[in-house]
Amino acid sequence: MSELASKVKQRILSEILSRSWSFILPQLPLVLLFFLFAPWLFENNILFQLAVAATSIGTLLLSVPLFFEQTNFVRKYKEKFLFIGITLIGIGWGGTLSATYFAEGMLSKTTLLTTIMICGVHAGTFVLFHIHSTLLYFYIAPASIIPTVSALFIMKSFEEFSLFLMVIIYNTFLIFTAPVIRKRFNDSLTNEYQLIDERDKVAGLMNSFPGIVTLVDDKLTYRMMNASGHRLFKNINIIDRPVGFMNNDNDFGQIVKDFHQSDKMSQSIEIELTTPNGKNWSLINLTRLTHPEGWMVIATIFIDDLIEARRDLAHERAKADATARLASLGEMAKGVAHEINNPLSVVLFSAEELNLRARNRDIDPELFENFTGKIVKMSHRMAKIIKGLRYFSRDAENDPIKPTSLSQIIEQSIDMHRERLKNNGVLIETELGEEEVYILCREVQIIQVVINLLNNAHEAALSMPERWIRMSARIQQESVILKMENSGTPIPEKLKEKIFEPFFSTKEVNKGTGLGLSISIGLMQQNGGDLKLTSLIPTTFELTFKRAV
Repeated sequence: MSELASKVKQRILSEILSRSWSFILPQLPLVLLFFLFAPWLFENNILFQLAVAATSIGTLLLSVPLFFEQTNFVRKYKEKFLFIGITLIGIGWGGTLSATYFAEGMLSKTTLLTTIMICGVHAGTFVLFHIHSTLLYFYIAPASIIPTVSALFIMKSFEEFSLFLMVIIYNTFLIFTAPVIRKRFNDSLTNEYQLIDERDKVAGLMNSFPGIVTLVDDKLTYRMMNASGHRLFKNINIIDRPVGFMNNDNDFGQIVKDFHQSDKMSQSIEIELTTPNGKNWSLINLTRLTHPEGWMVIATIFIDDLIEARRDLAHERAKADATARLASLGEMAKGVAHEINNPLSVVLFSAEELNLRARNRDIDPELFENFTGKIVKMSHRMAKIIKGLRYFSRDAENDPIKPTSLSQIIEQSIDMHRERLKNNGVLIETELGEEEVYILCREVQIIQVVINLLNNAHEAALSMPERWIRMSARIQQESVILKMENSGTPIPEKLKEKIFEPFFSTKEVNKGTGLGLSISIGLMQQNGGDLKLTSLIPTTFELTFKRAV
């Protein structure tokens, strides 16, 4: 038997026991009749005396659980007391009616009164015991069958047969109606226990929640609160009080009111609330119930530690960003020296040559123009490199997002590497199409991303006999995708998911911070785009931007 069925059975037995007095009391007159009048009224009717004795004993057995319910013996055998007592009473009432049939005839006043009384007792039994089928049938069966069988031997007229038939129809009606009523009672109890179980589960769930859970009605008044809430508001009764009464500025109350008036089914918000413990940062979730009057559940959890951790994380992230930028600048310093060294050598040679010829008064106009042209050209070249350094080192977080030429970004990024790529024999190819493409971004941040990827591609390509980097762009609906490939050593498959993690690096110790790609993907997402590794052979990254129309 399931736990629920066992609970229902015990509840039914308790209901029967609690109402047994209503069945025992009607038996008392018969017991009294047996002791006072039976010796002379039915002195020769042994059947009547046995019937009254059975009824009396059954009544006494049925009374035992009522008087001695607290004893262990009665607790253990109370069901047996009930079954045996009810059966004896049924036999007693059936025997009483049979004895009356034989002693007085079926149509005598005594018989008719006895029949009416027994039918009344049957009705009372039906009402009392219909919720337990076995108890009901243990009584109805002997109480109905015994007089029915007896009547078959003494019926002599149509009137007697009519009385016999009426009693059978009455008892049949009671027997066939009992299962329906019993089922309704059983279903009612089952639903009640299921409701209690569900309520206990919901209460357990609410009380296990680490924060506060409250139920708010359509008047924005608190109706229920979990254990955590009661512990917090132990000296303050919030039930039946309006939402937001603890907050002087009533921001919380306004939030709940706005949600109640909206069509939203749920909403989450962070807010600083006034509680008995002072000011606390809280995460509030409001959920609308399918209640006809528009009730809602408000779940609140305090997040002061989370807010503090978030601030610490932002601080550490800023430090890591700065560290990575400085480290990248350090890595680039060697390359910048090569980038500036050649144009600077040209400038110095041209300046020295002009100076020498000026002292010797041997300046040819064409020669002068040639040297000064080289100085101007190389000076512009160095200026672009210095500008690129400035771009790379600057924090552009507060710059506006605006349309920017993709080719301009790529050109400025390549300028930072052109001489180094040339000196190391790394071929760089670009295929951007004839049409100028504009993207929405913070220009400085995207230049930083492209420079980071070029740095990585350059270092990877150095380990291979064929050294090349390819950059191509394509338009895809409202997006622009920049693909960057290189001939470097392929990234192992097992590391594919890790390369964007902070501080993860495939470079040798002290040769990389592991922050370049993690910062790059962060910058791309801040600009409404994305950065993905799309192929391992050749190593291919794709940068997705929003297209500026």
